[in-house]
Amino acid sequence: MKSKRLVIDGRHLYISGIGTYTNNLLTTYANLAMPLPTCVLAKKQYTKSLQANFPFQIQTFNPSIYSVKEQFRFLSITKSSDLLHVPHYNAPLLFQGKLIVTLHDLCHIALKEFFSSPLQRAYSSSFLPLILKKANHIITVSQFSKNEILRYFPKIKEEKITTIPLGRDEFFFPRDPESSKIVRAKYGLAKDYFITVGNYKEHKNLDGLLRIYKKAMQQNRELPDLAFVGQGNAKGVYMQSLFAYITRNRMQDKVHFISNVSYNDLPYLYTEAKALLFPSLYEGFGLPLLEAMSCETPIICSNRASIPEVVGDAAYILPPEDIESWVNALLTIENTQEYVAKARKQRAKFSWNTAAEQHIAIYNQYKD
Repeated sequence: MKSKRLVIDGRHLYISGIGTYTNNLLTTYANLAMPLPTCVLAKKQYTKSLQANFPFQIQTFNPSIYSVKEQFRFLSITKSSDLLHVPHYNAPLLFQGKLIVTLHDLCHIALKEFFSSPLQRAYSSSFLPLILKKANHIITVSQFSKNEILRYFPKIKEEKITTIPLGRDEFFFPRDPESSKIVRAKYGLAKDYFITVGNYKEHKNLDGLLRIYKKAMQQNRELPDLAFVGQGNAKGVYMQSLFAYITRNRMQDKVHFISNVSYNDLPYLYTEAKALLFPSLYEGFGLPLLEAMSCETPIICSNRASIPEVVGDAAYILPPEDIESWVNALLTIENTQEYVAKARKQRAKFSWNTAAEQHIAIYNQYKD
């Protein structure tokens, strides 16, 4: 009889939100009883560090995500007896074992106008439906995303989908003022600033935020600066349009793009910030919201997608198109004890330990 393993695709480690999800699950799994011997597939450059930090078998797996090559390499590195968990939908169509996929959102389908590359279109229109049909179980991270799956793929049975919210990283908590000032100065930020955290993509509505900020600045030139913290293609059309808007409106001294912030520094930047601004049009979850609540940083956010689900009543929730309401919020927001109490209550609902245990419960359904 072939030996059974739980195989987890770890190639997204250290890459944006899916990497954060995978890393926190593996870190939590290390302290829990796993239902099967566990193997993590990893990029070659990370294999040694993972072997040093996790009590799992680490196996080098280098094919590029979304490539044809990965489809065939999956088959050569896994067995038909394996239970395979892929934390995205780039799973092997010809895999003969039990398959669990995590689908964080349907942004590529819901907002097609923002995702124009042939590869993205092919995966979202052709490949994704096949994978969702093939998967034995689908995990998603919010009720909103579950509803989106059922909306766009009505043939999928609801009982095949489980919602498991992401957890709160204990690393995020309010830092002492002196240390926070040192980190803030390290990135050249003024004493007062708003922060927005996330990749520089069109659905994040950064252009809308710039228009809001410009109007607020017209009413108060002493408005806190605006710091964009994230990653993006600086030479791409979208970011070039943002830079052009900033230059055209003479906002260069007030708006900052910071793309080299270390994970260790983020809690300090949240702590020092006047507020997190999160005008996104579409989110499967929105980890920066949870990070900000953990650091007791006030939040002004849009009322779209999963965002209200994550923040509860611990934020100013506004329609992204309501510029006047956003401007008023920027001009008047304060960090109050009432907000802090609400943030503490809301963030307590999200636990990586709980999330990991719920994942393990699903693995147990398919281990035999």
